[in-house]
Amino acid sequence: MVAMVEALLGFPYALILLGIGLIAFAGSIVGLNVLLPNGTAVVILATTATDPLRFAIMLAVVAVAVSGGDHVDYWLGRRYGGRVRETRLVGWIGRSHWDRVLGLLERYGPAALLVTRLIPVVRTVTPVAVGASRVRYLRFLPVSLLGGLMWGSLYVGIGVFAGASAQYVERQVGRVGGIVLLIIVIAAVLAWSRYRRHRVRVARESGEGSP
Repeated sequence: MVAMVEALLGFPYALILLGIGLIAFAGSIVGLNVLLPNGTAVVILATTATDPLRFAIMLAVVAVAVSGGDHVDYWLGRRYGGRVRETRLVGWIGRSHWDRVLGLLERYGPAALLVTRLIPVVRTVTPVAVGASRVRYLRFLPVSLLGGLMWGSLYVGIGVFAGASAQYVERQVGRVGGIVLLIIVIAAVLAWSRYRRHRVRVARESGEGSP
């Protein structure tokens, strides 16, 4: 893990931001999200956000990119309306997901974008359904941005925590590694010495008890 983080840190941060933005964007488009595990990729790249400024910039990039994917889905829904349900794409993803999202839209309105944001597959169907339902863009936009921020906070946060934890563990192991090794060696010597004394005692008792 630490070696991976160090390897990524060798790349220009601007290039990492470009990569994480493209991945977050493409993985938020209906259909592509099934092929591209953008959550995993974002977590890995987020390990390079090693200070508060980097974290803030990366979170902003990911949030906007995720909302950008929502926009593609939203305009697909606006363009094709209720016919989207009968497309091969929705059939491949599962029309049950579409029907489930419509039920959430009836209950929560555009806020369904937040309700489904962390649900795989369904989260990319929701913006399409929002567009197909003719929800006004100005109602869609703020919820999409908030949802992107919520998703980004989770996955970028996990990546930052994982990277920092791996480096901390390595530092601690490096400091106490010699002490731990010495303790293991001493414990092994004591155990072997005790075993030898036990064998000698058993042999002596056996000899004294024989005729």
